[in-house]
Amino acid sequence: AGNSSPDSYRRSYFTTRQESVVSIFLGILDNLADDIQVRRKMMKKGTMMEPLLSCLSCKSDDCVQRALVILQKVCMFEEVVNDLGRKETRGIEEIIRHINADDDRDTAESALRILFNASFNSDCRKIMLEQNLVPILTTIVARHANDKSLSLVSLRLLYHLSTDECSRPHLAEHGICRLATDALIVECKRVRGSSCKSGSDAYPSKGLLLAKIARNLSLWTLYHQHETEQAAVASSGAVECLDTSSSGRGNGGDT
Repeated sequence: AGNSSPDSYRRSYFTTRQESVVSIFLGILDNLADDIQVRRKMMKKGTMMEPLLSCLSCKSDDCVQRALVILQKVCMFEEVVNDLGRKETRGIEEIIRHINADDDRDTAESALRILFNASFNSDCRKIMLEQNLVPILTTIVARHANDKSLSLVSLRLLYHLSTDECSRPHLAEHGICRLATDALIVECKRVRGSSCKSGSDAYPSKGLLLAKIARNLSLWTLYHQHETEQAAVASSGAVECLDTSSSGRGNGGDT
C-alpha cells in the first residue's frame, strides 16, 4: 500500500462486502489509536495517510465516519498536518466534502475538528480558502447556532482563517463582517440576560471568538480604507499635476 499513489487509491472502489471488512479493521485501528504511543507508531512510517484518505471515498457511512475519527486522533502530529497541506494528497478537499451538518451531524463535526487542527498550518488554510470552506462555515454558524459544539468549532476555524491578511477580503466577500457583528450583538444580549438570572460568570467562548473575528476583519477594513484614501490622494495629486502640465503646454503653444 505504501508504494501506491493517492490517485490509485481513489480509483479503486471497494465492494459492499469489502467495505464491511474495511470497517472492522478501521474499528480496530480506532481502538488502538486511543493510546498515544500506538498512535505515533501508526503514523511513523507515513504509509497510513493514503489508505485513510481513500476510505473517505467509501459508500459506507460507517467506513467514512471511522476513518474521520482516526484522522481526528492522528492530526495532532505535525507530520500528518503537513501531509494534509500538500495539494497532491487532496486530503483537505476530501474532508471538506463530508461537511453536511444537515444530513449527518456527527460526520460533519469530525470533519470540522480535523480541519480545525489542520488550520494551524498556513498551507492548509490556503487550501481551505481555495476549496470554498468559508461559505460552508457561515451556513453552519447561521443554521446551527443552538448546536454549541458545531457552531464553536466553525467559529474557531473562521477565527484561524481571519488571522491571515490575505484571507480577509475573501471572508468579507462572504458576509462574515455582518454575520460576526449581528451574532455578537445577539450573544452579548443573551449573556447579559443569563447573567442577570443566574449570576454565573460564564462569558462564552462563542462571544469571544465572534469579537476576535470582528476585530481581525475591522483591522483589515481600516487598513484597506487607509490604502484607498492614500490612492485617492495620490490620484487627485496626479490629476492636478497633469492638468497643470497640460495647461502649461497649451499656453506655450499660444505664445
